[in-house]
Amino acid sequence: MAKWSDGKDREEYEEALNITKAMSGYQKPTVLNLFFYELGFEVPYEGLPAGKYYAYQNGMTPEMEAEHVELLKSGKADFVIAGNSNKSDSKGYTKEVIESYGYKQILTSNYNSEGKYKKIVSVYKNKRLEK
Repeated sequence: MAKWSDGKDREEYEEALNITKAMSGYQKPTVLNLFFYELGFEVPYEGLPAGKYYAYQNGMTPEMEAEHVELLKSGKADFVIAGNSNKSDSKGYTKEVIESYGYKQILTSNYNSEGKYKKIVSVYKNKRLEK
């Protein structure tokens, strides 16, 4: 596998770029990292938080979790980034559940963060952006 000068795998950067590019074409999109840590994928497009608690945090309270659910159900976020939504370990928010709230899965990536966290990351776009 090819390596960059800093020793990281080229594949790691390419997967991150694929996730980032999924949001291209939209100025300052609002983003919800649904029960998922904020990893900076929205930064190149000046992505904005969809709400006060737009990303998973250590020590997440019931209030924070409730806001994630409300942001998803209200359709406020332009994009939803979810880790492992193709499985049942994302607090029950599977692809089918997320799509039932008006989002369309546009990318699934096997993202490897610094060789530590191999995750299936999915990006969902709000269907209202397709109009």
